[in-house]
Amino acid sequence: MSVASAIYGQHKAITMERDYSYDPSMEPVPRVGRNSVPVDHLDFNGIAHLKEGEQGWEVDRSPGNDWSKCLFERHGSMGTYYIPTKELRVGRRGRDFRVPDQKVSLVKVNYDRDMDPLARFICHYWSQARANQAQLLNLGLAPERCSAVFGDKFKQNVLRICKAFPAQSRAVLLKSSYRMFVTEIGDLKVTKETADQHLGYVRLGGRHHRSGQCVDVTAYVGTTRTPAKTGLEDYKETPRSELYQHKLFKGYPYQQAIMVKMMKLDGFDNHLTAMAEQTLVHVMNSCAGWHSLDRREEDNWTIETSRAQILDEFRESSCKASEFTEFCVTGANVLCPLFQNSSSGKAWTSMTIPPTLHCPQLERYTTACRLPRVENGKMTLSLAPGLRFVIEGSVGKKANLRPGQLVRLRFDLTFPNRHPKPWINVPDIGVYEEFGMASGMAAYLELPGAGTNSKQWTEVQLFCEQPIGKVIDGIWHPVGWLKAMHIIQLLEGIEIESVSDHFPRAAYTVASMERLEYDHLAQELTGQEVSYPRTKTPKPRIMKYEDNLRIMDDKYPGLVVPPYLRTDQNFLSVFRKVPGACDFCQWITSHTVLLNGVQGIVKGSCSEPGEKCDACSMFLRRPCTWTHPDLWPPPPSLFYHVGHQEGGRAVSCTQRTIPPPFGGEKMAQILAARERSTEEDEEDSDSNESLLDLDA
Repeated sequence: MSVASAIYGQHKAITMERDYSYDPSMEPVPRVGRNSVPVDHLDFNGIAHLKEGEQGWEVDRSPGNDWSKCLFERHGSMGTYYIPTKELRVGRRGRDFRVPDQKVSLVKVNYDRDMDPLARFICHYWSQARANQAQLLNLGLAPERCSAVFGDKFKQNVLRICKAFPAQSRAVLLKSSYRMFVTEIGDLKVTKETADQHLGYVRLGGRHHRSGQCVDVTAYVGTTRTPAKTGLEDYKETPRSELYQHKLFKGYPYQQAIMVKMMKLDGFDNHLTAMAEQTLVHVMNSCAGWHSLDRREEDNWTIETSRAQILDEFRESSCKASEFTEFCVTGANVLCPLFQNSSSGKAWTSMTIPPTLHCPQLERYTTACRLPRVENGKMTLSLAPGLRFVIEGSVGKKANLRPGQLVRLRFDLTFPNRHPKPWINVPDIGVYEEFGMASGMAAYLELPGAGTNSKQWTEVQLFCEQPIGKVIDGIWHPVGWLKAMHIIQLLEGIEIESVSDHFPRAAYTVASMERLEYDHLAQELTGQEVSYPRTKTPKPRIMKYEDNLRIMDDKYPGLVVPPYLRTDQNFLSVFRKVPGACDFCQWITSHTVLLNGVQGIVKGSCSEPGEKCDACSMFLRRPCTWTHPDLWPPPPSLFYHVGHQEGGRAVSCTQRTIPPPFGGEKMAQILAARERSTEEDEEDSDSNESLLDLDA
């Protein structure tokens, strides 16, 4: 199914009428089609198997319509199969599900003659931003913020921003002179007596010539609810951090670094506050932009540069159109407020993928395309407030991730079944109840192609390099297992009735969940926003040794040593392949790649025959098992495994080239933010004041 967008218009969609198996090397397969199925698509006996309902593509038919040349996917690669046509359901030719860029009409600006230059600047600035919201989305603006700022309440938002400037601050802003600004601020200056209130402020610092004339002014814009506390900070004596804005103010005497109340933000929510702060940044011209970011963090530098540049273009054109005279200052605002703290959750799409012989039915969850944050060489993507997904820096190098490139995350969930290639591979029976549930999740990073390769994406499957976790100061931290469980908790809407150290949040939130429905034969793709599920469950239970002993006896009879044999040396001498080592100790010492992070706990021997050793006790909370050498190895679901290794070392990813997924880099953004509309806004019924024709 993933190849739909690559072969649209060429081949017909098909599904299998029933289960079908055949030997592709023998009759009655036509001679031209023999041995066409890739070896890795066959079982050990060289037989190809197809499941009822499995989706594929018909490439061609024999002259008598008896045989069809078909394409089916296995293990991430396409294979050519020759199937009797009567075994197929045949549908429409493939369609292109890639969604074109949204078209946003130009904004016609009609100013009210009574508006002052500041109001005209604000209106023009946000009209420009609204006309270019697709670019802002591509630069990482959260869809929910885009909807809140530019949606149905856009006119009201702009009106509230204009009214947030009191008459006194409007008057000093229109002076456009630092000297006049400072002499006329009056009670706008923040002092230790200033009451707590939600406001937007500007901090100004001036260096003076011996003549008393101010020759260099630094400006930093922010918002606060405790202005007195914020305003009395002395950066020279007690610098809060090494942030760029704080470095700029270190050399100023307190008397020359003043804080001024500019906007009243009472009743402003998170999104409107960001809109107000972004407005004030460009009213005061305090954007430092790309001049101050650490070039060593190349990806972050590229992202913030692109954001600052496009917003600065809006500022320049708005100044010209509105005749607003900006301040000439050294800007200290490095980040663009519009893009910061923008989410009460993220936008996701979900889709059911039917089962195949090699993979059970799965639920596929995909994010919108985003720009990853790079921290200490690692990529970080926010999944929800309080939940981040960190990707090793080696992944970006292996996938040739370009600075500023959009990516999107995909999670395939198969639980309660195990995924054939999970992100973390853990035992079925472990420290927590239903411990193997975490292995029902696979993780992928999808990278859009560029230039001549725009019709080819790169799919990077991600693996946890430390499936056992880490031991710090003698305490085990199942980091990977917990990350997988938290992601499952987010995507499945699981609400835990009571929190704990390992599960600190009762629930996570998403901004929107868009359900995609794909009809393969009809070649139809539809999307509908659905309510986010909420399922209350008890806190995951930590298993007792006795509980796991009973489960082991039921599920793996004969592997747990009975009490009367635990001291029988004849028995133990036969069943110990490595003297002194139980199954887990033998497994982990023979797979040294698993020792990463847990060295010192696995000693390769058990303290007493048949008792739980340190490794089984800490990492499994269950008794040791002993498998006869002739039956080695025991069932894989007993142990931890690395997802993929090369040269005896665990690797964090594998990659392959794929066609553009459904909708490419636009589908997830457009569907997940359906409430965003490009149609004309309705007239503001709450106010008769016509600021500007803001209809797009």
